[in-house]
Amino acid sequence: MHRLSDKAKDILNEQAVRYPDSDFFFPNVNYEEQLKKYKKELKANPITKMEKPTIGLNSDAWKKHMYEFTKTL
Repeated sequence: MHRLSDKAKDILNEQAVRYPDSDFFFPNVNYEEQLKKYKKELKANPITKMEKPTIGLNSDAWKKHMYEFTKTL
């Protein structure tokens, strides 16, 4: 049985609060920047058909986040 450390639980809880609508604890590295641009463009022209930025990570991004996460333990 594996258990998460208190630090890991704190980080995951913080991410859940930060991204409440996400299925991912660690969204795409550029997600926040892309979302700002999306909202700005949508506000300027609500009729524009745009695709909302994806929040998911590719496997390369996961490697970086997991490496950074394990350094804090």
